[in-house]
Amino acid sequence: MKKFFSRFFLKKNGIKEINYRISEKLNNVHIKYISEKDENSYDSIIAREAHINIVGDNKDELCATQGTTTVFRLKIADMKIWEFMSLDGCVITFFDIDLQKERTVNVYYDKHLS
Repeated sequence: MKKFFSRFFLKKNGIKEINYRISEKLNNVHIKYISEKDENSYDSIIAREAHINIVGDNKDELCATQGTTTVFRLKIADMKIWEFMSLDGCVITFFDIDLQKERTVNVYYDKHLS
């Protein structure tokens, strides 16, 4: 019973566990496209046919690449991520390591993940 209610009242460590669990699910996944809203609330596609991988010496970073171009790179422990109810994508809010700014992106999977 405690395990059931812990989903609704997560401690910080529980949120990090979810971040790593979803990150492992996203590792080496082909992405249909990635979009980002600008300051005018205009949704623009920043990458098509991309990949997301877990990288870093300690496997603690998530990196999206399109060919040889890095779309974004973030620390898994510091991100906020939630999946769409349809499970065909997710929203990630994070601090971009390369651009040194806060970003929110929508990631749309090429195939349905469960």
